[in-house]
Amino acid sequence: MLSTILDVILLLLSPLVDFVNYFKIIKFKTKGKISRILILLIFLVTVFEEIVTDLIAFPPFDALATIIEMGLLILVCSRSKKDYRMLLTGALIIGIIDLGNNIVVSFFGKLFDMSAEISTVIYIFLVLLSYIFISYYAKKINKLISGRNKNILLNSAIYLYISSIIAYIIASIEKTLSTALVILIGILIIQGVYTIVNVKISVRTSKNILNEAEQNYLKKQNAQLQRNNNQLKEYANSLEKDEDRLRRFKHDYRNILNSLKISAQKEDSKVLIKQLDEYTKEHFDSDALSKFKDVNHIHDELVKSIIITKLSKMFNNGIKYRFSCEKDINTFPFLSSSEHMDVVRILGITFDNAIEATKKEKDPKIEAMLYQNNGNLEFIIRNSIAKEINKNEVFQMGHTTKENHSGIGLNNVLKIVEKYPNNMMVDINTEAGWFTFNLVIFK
Repeated sequence: MLSTILDVILLLLSPLVDFVNYFKIIKFKTKGKISRILILLIFLVTVFEEIVTDLIAFPPFDALATIIEMGLLILVCSRSKKDYRMLLTGALIIGIIDLGNNIVVSFFGKLFDMSAEISTVIYIFLVLLSYIFISYYAKKINKLISGRNKNILLNSAIYLYISSIIAYIIASIEKTLSTALVILIGILIIQGVYTIVNVKISVRTSKNILNEAEQNYLKKQNAQLQRNNNQLKEYANSLEKDEDRLRRFKHDYRNILNSLKISAQKEDSKVLIKQLDEYTKEHFDSDALSKFKDVNHIHDELVKSIIITKLSKMFNNGIKYRFSCEKDINTFPFLSSSEHMDVVRILGITFDNAIEATKKEKDPKIEAMLYQNNGNLEFIIRNSIAKEINKNEVFQMGHTTKENHSGIGLNNVLKIVEKYPNNMMVDINTEAGWFTFNLVIFK
């Protein structure tokens, strides 16, 4: 009578705990009556399969029954649209626990010649212990089987599961605790420990590599932010200096106007006008005042920063330049952050090429313009050239105006533009002593 009660308890408890543990591992929650009815039906099928397995009492069929149970568990959760690798790894973990319980009961049953009732009690204890273990570590297990290292976990689980099946079949067939069985159990334990340690090392190594990559990325981002910050500081300092010049000009002009009144009364205006002209030339640098002209109309920090950098470079190199962006540009037609960065790269390359191309010019000039029309963004930059350039050679690999061919050819620009065939268009022109680059970004 006691044996029957224990068997019934184990028969219901084992699949129930398997279902609960599996749901905890994959974080599955039932939704709706249909889902609950389906789970109940599959649970009953699993119980029936357990009954058939006990009646047949054939070890290979036990292993097959475990596979069937894992398949049913995956079937229950297949509608949740979770990653199949996570579902399979979770089912394999449940299968390994079941096989491990069977191996432990079989091993100690042979070691101590235990009765069926005691073996069943031990099995029930192991089932409850597995529930406690999974409840405690469910979140960590879920993080592992659904994270970046899920493929490593899946492969390791498959290896352990196959090893457990082989060990279970041999342990069940052996009637006594032979030396071969002890060695087999020992090998299985060593394999299990090795697999777990190997997984931990692999996960840690992968994590370290990822952390290193993230740190390098953050360093690059910080460096870029620092450059942007320095560029914006330079822009702000330039504006402050211009503001100071204008303030002094306003103050001095009041005095000059007063003098103008007096001179007009004395009919000595020609002398004052000459003094005024000399003062203006002495105190005002028209180029410095227009160093960052119109960049305040660009409302994108990355685009503004790269343009400020290149304008500053041209100013410091003594290149005559003119930049215009007459209307505010608030919305840029970028499809993604990747395209955003690519456009910044294009701006940087084209400015650098224009600056480099004018190094040997006697009277170097660069003109650039950014404007928006009907949502489309257009960027034009042109530089003076002493001789005509073959248009077809410009985009060839390695073509550059730099000495020793160390420059960046516009071929790189073409490669970037080719990534966005429906969103970008490039045109160049080499007429009338100018090399003109035209980029259009469509809305």
